[in-house]
Amino acid sequence: QNNTYLSVFPALYLLVLPGMFYYGHLVFLTTPMLMLWCAALYCFERYRLFEDRRFLILCGMALNIGTLMRRATGFFAIGILLYWLWIKVRRHKLNKETVMDCAGIIWFGLSFVFLWSQISNLNDYTDYAKLSRLFDLEKLLSGINDFPYHIGPIASLVLLIVIYIIFAKRRPTFFSPDLLKIGMITIGVSYVFYILFYVIRDERMIGIFPYGRQWQTAHRFLVSWSPFIALLLAEGIGQIQSRGKQLGAGIGLTIVLIAQATFWPAPLTLPEFTSIRLRAGA
Repeated sequence: QNNTYLSVFPALYLLVLPGMFYYGHLVFLTTPMLMLWCAALYCFERYRLFEDRRFLILCGMALNIGTLMRRATGFFAIGILLYWLWIKVRRHKLNKETVMDCAGIIWFGLSFVFLWSQISNLNDYTDYAKLSRLFDLEKLLSGINDFPYHIGPIASLVLLIVIYIIFAKRRPTFFSPDLLKIGMITIGVSYVFYILFYVIRDERMIGIFPYGRQWQTAHRFLVSWSPFIALLLAEGIGQIQSRGKQLGAGIGLTIVLIAQATFWPAPLTLPEFTSIRLRAGA
């Protein structure tokens, strides 16, 4: 209650994450899509807090419009659905009403994914032969290998520390556990789908580790994770006990991210058609 000012940091970090800062505005449908993701998160959290199904309907509407904008919203819908089913099963409340609500979320969040696949002649989601990629260690680790280049070593370290605290230390979280867990589940879901359908060769051979450098994840991987990465980074700041140190660390991380987005010459492993190397001097 005394540190509500920290709620500013997730929005700030979403704006200054290097990939989003540079090319998020170029992919014109991405910005309104992420706005709808935030709206869906807000409505789902309100539903969880007050059990008011009107917010669940609003969450479904946000997913509906977001999926029409970009198919990646389907990954987010799966994340919400899996988390919701998990808490209902754990609390033995998987009743008829819950099943019907889940069916509504599936319809709002996923039906348009397959519709757009048919309209645009994209067969990604029906190519089951690509399942073998999940058993190819080089492709499976490609996202982990190049993702630190997207947000930088300091932000990557903060991210790892936060995940460790949430799972190992079990300290009380500053931000809602629902939001944090949905974020991590959605990251996992989207990671699997990107490995299945959006892994391409990387001629630049960029990666933290030599193993698997010949592969990279395409289609703006960072953008699909951005709201949740921003939330987890802000949670790391919230875990600091001293208010003064919180402010210092929060502002310091902001400066680091802005510096990376504007001056850092490190090559982000993005496809050529959205390459950050289009930036002058990069």
